[in-house]
Amino acid sequence: MALTLAVLFVVIVALLWQRQNDSVSAADGPDTTLNTAVSTDTTTSESAAATDSGANTTAAPADPTTVPAGSDPAGTSPASTDAAGTGAAPASAEPASTDPAGETTSSQPASDQVSTTQPTTSPTSATSEAPTSTRPTTTEATTTTAAVPPRPRVSGEVRVLIYTEVGNRDRGGPAYTHLSTPSAVRAVTAQANALGMIVTASETSEPWFSSCESLETFDVLVFLNTSGDDILNTAEREAMQCWATNPDRTPGLVGVHSAAESLGSWQWYGDLLGAYFNGHARSQDATLHVSPSAVGNPLVTGLPTESVRAFEEWYVFRDRDGFEPITPTPWNPRNRAGLNVILDVDENTYEPRDYGDNDALNPSRLFYSEPLPGVPNSVGRNHPIAWYQRFVADPRFGNTRSFYTALGHGGEPPANPNGDWSGYTDAFMLTHLRNALQWAAAGAG
Repeated sequence: MALTLAVLFVVIVALLWQRQNDSVSAADGPDTTLNTAVSTDTTTSESAAATDSGANTTAAPADPTTVPAGSDPAGTSPASTDAAGTGAAPASAEPASTDPAGETTSSQPASDQVSTTQPTTSPTSATSEAPTSTRPTTTEATTTTAAVPPRPRVSGEVRVLIYTEVGNRDRGGPAYTHLSTPSAVRAVTAQANALGMIVTASETSEPWFSSCESLETFDVLVFLNTSGDDILNTAEREAMQCWATNPDRTPGLVGVHSAAESLGSWQWYGDLLGAYFNGHARSQDATLHVSPSAVGNPLVTGLPTESVRAFEEWYVFRDRDGFEPITPTPWNPRNRAGLNVILDVDENTYEPRDYGDNDALNPSRLFYSEPLPGVPNSVGRNHPIAWYQRFVADPRFGNTRSFYTALGHGGEPPANPNGDWSGYTDAFMLTHLRNALQWAAAGAG
């Protein structure tokens, strides 16, 4: 009996011990599972970190010099900056065009069709930004000041630069500034726009004349009441010579009024223009005639063969040394080979020796007092006022079409300070300017 109880006690103890071990094993099992779960979470975190790292690499900030199409968060994209830096689209975004009926059509009013496009200074890139001029610029709405690269050229498009700079010196004194120039810019711009041309106007040579490539952005250069010997430096003069002599181009030059009183020490310019300024009588009314040899020429289309021009400066000329003091004997531009006169003023219809109070009726100022070649009873009518030269494969001037008019002093000033000078509102002058632009641009494209 005692033995039976002892065996039973051993069995019970063994069972209890086994149950305790099973409980310990069961408790250890969840700990192992938890460790596995922690390990899995760590792996997942590392994987997520790697994924985030990859996402950050993919979505890294774009190169700050690259602006996605259609966005310009900094407002610095040239295409979205106007001349005043207001962020408005350039007025030239839609070029003017001419329909078959000859009417100019544009998304902008004719008076607004002034390009804010500017040329580049890079010889290889048409989109590099040109340097901004540090010299003063006009506040006229037609003058651009922002350095905006030109948009791609549209087939048949003609681009015009109106250049109005006044230098600091001329024949030993300050260069003359015409108060009528803002009116002149508006007049030339309106006529160019009517022909479907894209216009840029500037009072400074920078950045336009900075390189040949910059100037070749333009088909026609208009020297409009420029004045002074120092308006272009040596590098800028070389750029203009390059522009004129490119054998693959037919550029046009239009000189107006005191363009002949510019760059007097640069004989190349004087020869291209046709003559230099050599003085004028006080402003007076006088009669203009279309030169007999110019009748039927496109440059006189729409002009009366005889008309009275009010309150104009009637220039006389010389062929060289434009920076030297005025000489008493004028030179007749008709004497230049290849120069074709289209307008003459009749010296019999004004007082050519009346230079005002300081030089009244100076007998040495005889002007030309010559007859027109082959025209009887025309003494005093051989006084050229407007002409053209057409160069073809010329070693100095390439294929340039050069036009000059001495008209453009401005006539009478406006009664309203915001108005236009009479000399840039009359039909004769507007037609004269339009014919010149159209002729000068005939070789563009």
